[in-house]
Amino acid sequence: MHGDKDYGFGAEDSALALSYLELYAPSIGLGSCWGGYFYSAVNAYPKLFNALGLPANHRVCGAVIVGYPRLRYQRLPLRNKPRVSYL
Repeated sequence: MHGDKDYGFGAEDSALALSYLELYAPSIGLGSCWGGYFYSAVNAYPKLFNALGLPANHRVCGAVIVGYPRLRYQRLPLRNKPRVSYL
């Protein structure tokens, strides 16, 4: 996700949008992973930035890697019942 480098809330807006993406992905059978090192690398290396075809006045604010998972869990692991006491 990228936006104008002069926009002050790019990181916050990107974090919110990408959070919704990560929540939505499993509902359509996709897996996701935060791409923090990727977007940091894009901003740090101009050759990578240009290879992605991004406008010069933009910066990358976030990234999520999305794809079909290789493994699927058949059921949740067994858990002990939580011991909770209410006061």
